[in-house]
Order: sequence, then C-alpha cells, then structure tokens
Amino acid sequence: MKASKRTVLSLLILAVLACLVMYLLLPPEVRWAAKAIVDVPICTSRVAHKLKIQPDFFVVKDYIIQSLKPGMTLEEVEATLNRIAPSQTATSFIDDQGEINTQVLVRLCDNPLGNVLLFVYYSEDGHLINVVDAYDE
Repeated sequence: MKASKRTVLSLLILAVLACLVMYLLLPPEVRWAAKAIVDVPICTSRVAHKLKIQPDFFVVKDYIIQSLKPGMTLEEVEATLNRIAPSQTATSFIDDQGEINTQVLVRLCDNPLGNVLLFVYYSEDGHLINVVDAYDE
C-alpha cells in the first residue's frame, strides 16, 4: 500500500515537472495567452478600482478613450494617460494632410494582452483631433 502511494506521488510530481518544462518551452506569445486569463482581469480590476469604474477591460478602454478630448495638447494627452497607467509612444508619422499620427501604448498590465493600443491623431499645431482603439474594426 505504501509503495503504491509513493508511486502515485512520484507520478504526480513527474507530471507537474513535465507540464512546467512544456510551459517553459512554449513561445512567449503562447504563455502570454495562457496567463492572460488570470493576468488581464487582475490588472483591469486594479486600474478600474483606481478610476472608480466597473472592472471590465472594455469599460476601462472606453474610459481611457473618453478621457482624451479634442483640442488637448500632446502634453495634456500624455499627462491624462499617465494618470491612468504608464504610456509610451510607439511610432509617429505625418500624413499627407499634415496631421501627426501616433501609436500610443497604455500599459495597464505586464501581460501585453492586457494593454491598450491607441491611434492618436494631432493637428499640425499639436492639438488632439481624434483617438481610436487600434483594434476596433
């Protein structure tokens, strides 16, 4: 009887170690997706609690977008976003109409799948024209 308990325990430990090795061998993107089930709700809840809004990722994302008002300067946009969560400008270019098009990443979470990527459009004089979710259709 003791031998069978020891065998079951050994097999259980072996199975856990095998799962751990398999997890570590997965590409980072797959690990992020697997961890997003837990990470994203936790990060969203933390940010939502700070903002006193519903702890739902889409509510938080809409809050971020609605916080940015046309006419704000680049500095005002950055300050507003950084009050919510750290943000960074990913890329920026000027289009044919002279508008400045910028990608801004709002880092709500260490897991990349819990962050918000925005397209932010500024006029030639540096005032906000529009902001949209990069993944909206």
